[in-house]
Amino acid sequence: MKILDKLKLISIEYDLFISTISNEKKYFIEKHIKNLNLSYIEIKIFENKGRDVYPFIEQMKRIYKRYKYICHLHSKKSAHNLILGSGWREYLYSNLIGNKEIVLDILND
Repeated sequence: MKILDKLKLISIEYDLFISTISNEKKYFIEKHIKNLNLSYIEIKIFENKGRDVYPFIEQMKRIYKRYKYICHLHSKKSAHNLILGSGWREYLYSNLIGNKEIVLDILND
């Protein structure tokens, strides 16, 4: 799971909020996140609508004021955007959580 490999690069303790569309995917995620540097984890199931925006807003609306930084990562492939495709996602991942130094640089800015 590529996004989990990226999340392992975050060397500070953090809270992780994940939205998914089924119990099956939730159990898969729970099984694979054990080696992350987490202080809190929340995995919620949402109807598959609104691409990534609806679950993000719905999950974060009650807690976003608690955080100075929020990193929103979207792992779903966008079949509707063939021009940018996975290259855009990889570019964003690399520039947000591409390595430990990038993460620390963003947090220390």
